[in-house]
This record gives sequence, structure tokens and C-alpha cells, in this order.
Amino acid sequence: MKYLKIFVNVLIFSILFFLILNKINAEEYTHCNDGYCIKKYSVNMVVNEDNSFDITEDIDVYFTEYKHGIFRKLPLRNNVVRNDGTKSSNRAKISNIETSENKSVYNESGYKVIKLGDADVTIIGDKHYKIKYTYDIGKDKAKDFDELYFNIIGTEWGTTIDNVSFSITMPKEYDTSKVGFSAGSKGTIGTTNLTYSTDGNTITGTYNQRLNAYEGITIRIELPEGYFTYEYKPNILGIVGIILPILFAIIAYSIFKKNGVDDVVIETVEFYPPNGYSSLDLGLYYKGNADSKDVTSLLIYLANKGYLKITDRDEEGKLLKHGNFYITKLKEYDGNDSREEKFLKELFVKRKKYSFFGKEIKDENEDKNTVEKSDLTDRFYKTISSILKSTNTKDKRNKMFEKTSFGKSFLMILLGIVPLVILIGYLINAGVDPDLLMAFGMVGMVIYFTLVFALSSVFLKFYDPNQYKASVKTTAGSIIANIIPIIFAIVFCIIFYYGLRNNIDFDLITILTVTVTTLSIASIRACRVGLQKRTQFGNEILGKINGFKNFLETAEKDKLEALVSENPTYFYDILPYTYVLGVSKKWISKFESIAIEPPEWYDYGHTAFNVGMMDTFMDKTIVSAASTLNSSPSDSGGSGGGGSSGGGSGGGGGVSW
Repeated sequence: MKYLKIFVNVLIFSILFFLILNKINAEEYTHCNDGYCIKKYSVNMVVNEDNSFDITEDIDVYFTEYKHGIFRKLPLRNNVVRNDGTKSSNRAKISNIETSENKSVYNESGYKVIKLGDADVTIIGDKHYKIKYTYDIGKDKAKDFDELYFNIIGTEWGTTIDNVSFSITMPKEYDTSKVGFSAGSKGTIGTTNLTYSTDGNTITGTYNQRLNAYEGITIRIELPEGYFTYEYKPNILGIVGIILPILFAIIAYSIFKKNGVDDVVIETVEFYPPNGYSSLDLGLYYKGNADSKDVTSLLIYLANKGYLKITDRDEEGKLLKHGNFYITKLKEYDGNDSREEKFLKELFVKRKKYSFFGKEIKDENEDKNTVEKSDLTDRFYKTISSILKSTNTKDKRNKMFEKTSFGKSFLMILLGIVPLVILIGYLINAGVDPDLLMAFGMVGMVIYFTLVFALSSVFLKFYDPNQYKASVKTTAGSIIANIIPIIFAIVFCIIFYYGLRNNIDFDLITILTVTVTTLSIASIRACRVGLQKRTQFGNEILGKINGFKNFLETAEKDKLEALVSENPTYFYDILPYTYVLGVSKKWISKFESIAIEPPEWYDYGHTAFNVGMMDTFMDKTIVSAASTLNSSPSDSGGSGGGGSSGGGSGGGGGVSW
């Protein structure tokens, strides 16, 4: 009886303890979603020189209800979004997958899915998973720089994550000031809850807060161009991918040569820019499309018109440090060009003050009549963009170039249809069922052949109207429009079918697809632009600009002295145009032995003026000004390094099952 009483007490105590413990656990894990949450997530990443990453993930999961395991979903395609608005994309090759548990791996809806666990076994409570894989995103797509832009923790986990830590080892030296992190829901810029340190080429860090469902952590490091090296490995499909664009180019060139070659441009001798156009307009009519350099030339153009004074030297005539300069407004704009007026006005608007995340919160109280380099940094780029938009208009383009005919444009589109067949390889890589894909391919081919024959008539009508009227089928136009595209289609059907039957590594087809599609679309665009022949006006003004540029480069001293005698400011009147045409240095050197008065708009200090100052001014100050006027805000360090959470490659997420 005594032992029975003890047993009952122990039993009651155990039940109470179990109930209390369950209640504590239940309260502790109320934040879990879908029956699980992640207690600890550790990422170790080794960055390789070929822009691939060897990644090890240690994931400690707590299941609040019985589950079999987790899915880890890794994106096969990444749409990269930077804070400055630029975008790029890449396709990832995922290999060398190793896990601590039973797994099955397959592609589904654009993801490489790693299914961890056993259908015959259920789990509740703690479970540790280790996942290793190589994530290769190929050649760096960023222009003028390389970057590590990677989602350490993806924004597609449907539950909470605690105790995040990471280690990232770079392949060689980098600028540690360029490191930036972002954390939170997709698109969040910056974070204040992450601490990290660098030791040599290794970055280690921890996130000091819980990540909620669909929140992640991203690193971005801007690296010098060429930091990553990419070695292309040739293969039969790659070779085909080189040959086909060449064939496309031959066809496109034959059309371009017949219908897109401009009339002979007749250069005329010009001592001044044509028709009194500004330096911005000259850039537009010379290149067919104005750019930021042409807008920057307005700084000299307006200064020479008496609206500005530019200072880049101290009183002793020494250049200011760090490429600094001052611009002073001399008078309000009284011309009739809205772009010039906008340029002048925006140079001297109230300087904005910004919060940490770039949100405008306050203006200074006074307008500025003098601005320096720092006043214009990360502020003027929107003005340049606006001026370019109002310069590169459709009306001005139609004035310069003939409109592309419907038939010619459509033929160029036809040359781009063939690579779409290979794009089916992308769908395979994205996990589309092969049977469904084959059906899709057949439907696509029916559509393709319909377009071939329909568009061939359009092309033939354009290529040889007389033969079209007579319905003769043996003309060169008929061969190009019908037979060659059909041969291309058949060849790619065979390649595609062979690939399905023999399980070819479709990453090779991906390489082919990117090559063919990119070059084909480039050919289409080039031909559509090329087929827009210059109009009579476009041809005449180009002849004048070419003649003007030729004079700037070859003018003799006697002629220049005569022009300066007629117009004492001739040298300065021409200077902004030389900047646009890229001949400033040659132009200035021609005046080394010609006496010219110093410009009223340039403050060179209390020292003797010489034309060499203008060479330095164009070579250093205007270059510095161009860089400053075009600069845009870019975050670094804790503010995201120009990246946002979930904006880079990799990451993905997972669910339980």
C-alpha cells in the first residue's frame, strides 16, 4: 500500500510536469508556422574565382507537430535588383549536392528542390539538417564592375528563423568599405541588427534578431571589373550556337546592305557648328542619340553664354584638391531652350537633406548662388535623365531617320523566332514535365511554320514586288524567307529531340540559348536601327558635323588666327562642341602659339593665364564635374551596399512536409 501511494504520487507529478513542460514549449514556439520553425541557421560560403559558391548550411529545425522533414528550394533563375534601379538576371547551375538525411532532388517551377526526410518516418521536436551544394551563376552580368550580391538567407522561408550566423570567404582581396548588408522582407534596404567582422578575406557575422516568415539577409560587395573570371567550355551545341548567329547575321546584312545603307555623306567645310545648334543638339545629330556627356557639355556652353562662372583654382592659381570646383550663377536664364533653362535652374536649387534611408525630410532655407562639388554629388543625375528624355524624342529621331517598314522589321523578328525553339531547354531546366514540354514544342513548331510561310509573303512583297505579283516561288527572296528558316527549325527540332532522348546536360543548351538569343535579338535591333536610313536632313547635318569635326582636327594656324581676329571668343565658343566630339585636347593644342584672351567665365586665381590651363580644365575639372553630375546615391556598409534584402542571387527558402 505504501509503494502504491508513492507510485501514484510519482505518476501525478510526472503528468503535471509533462503538462507544464508542454505548456512552456507551446508558449515558446507560438511563433512557428506550418508546424515548424528554425532555431538556428548557419551558412558557410566559399566564393570561387569563377563566380560559383560552395555553400554549407546547418539548419536546426524544431517541429511543433509530426512531420516527415523539410523541402529546401534553391532558385534556378535570379532576377537581380540594385538600389540604383539597374537590373540583371542569371541562371544558376546547382551541383555537388550532399545532405545529412535521405533526399530526393528534382526541378520544379524554376527551383532545384531538395526533399529531406522519409515518407515512412515522422518527426517531432528537434532535428538537425546539413546541406552542401555548389551554386554557380556563371559570368558576372554587372557593367563596369563585378559584384557579390547573394541572399545568405532567402526571403521564401515560410516560418521564423532564429540565431542566424554566417561565414563568407572571398577568393582574393577586396575593398572592405564596399561591404553592405540588408535584412528584412524582400526589397528592404539596410539593417541595424547585424554585426560582422573581417579577417583577411573572410567575413563572419551574426543577425541579432529573429527573422520573421518571408524575411531574409542579403550581402552585396561591389568589386573591381574582372574580379571574377569565367571560362567558357566549348561543346557541340555551343559551336552550333556560334554558327547560327553568323548565318543570321549574313541574312540580316544582305537585307541591310540593300535597304539600310545610308546615302553617301558629303562633308562640307565648316568653321562653326551647323545652324547654331547647342553642343547638346550637336551630340544628338552626330550620334543619333544624345547621352549624359552631351548634357554635361552645357556647363561650358552656358558659362560661355555668360550665365555661369567656374572656379577650380585657389588665389595662387593652384588646382583645388580632390577635383573640387565652384560654380557661381551670374544671371538668370533669358533664352528660349527649356533644357538649358532646366540645367541652369537645377544647378542652384535648394540642397536637400535626407534621412538614413534616402527619404527627404527637410530643405535648407536659402537658395544657393554658388555650389561646389559636394552640393551636386548624388543629386543632379535626375536632371540629366530628364533633359535626355526631352532631347531624344521620337519627333527628332523621325527627323533624322526614315521610318522602318513593316516588312523589314517583321523579317528581323522572324530571324529571332528560331532561337525560341531552344528556349524550351530553359523550361526543361526549370522542371517542366518532358511529355508536356514535347507537346508544347509541337504546338510551338506549328505556330512557327505558320509564321514562316505567312511572313515570307510579306518579305517577298518587300524584297521583290514584281516577283511577288507573279507569285514566282524561286526568287532569292523566297529562298531566304522560306527555305532557310525551315532548315533552321528542322535542325533544332532534331537537337531538341536528341537532347530529350539522351538526357544531354541542358546547361549546355542554356549556354547555346543565351548565345543565340542574345546575338539574334542584337541583330534584330541593329538591323531595325540600321534599316532606319538617315533622311535627307539627317544626311546633310551629319555631313556638316563631320566637316566641322575634320576642321577642328586639321585646322592650320593662319586660319585659326583669322577666325580669332574676327571673333575674339571663337576658341571658347567652340570648346563645348570639341568636348562632345572628343577632340578637346587636339583643339586646345592648336592654340598654344596663338594669343587669346582669358575667358570671363573662368576664375583661375591671381596668376598669369595660359591656354594650358584650359587643357587642365577640360582634362580634370570637366571630367570631375561629369562624374559628379551623373553620380547617384549608393548605399554602403550597414545601409545595404547598393543591395536590398532578397535582391541578389541564391537564397530561396523552404517548407515542411
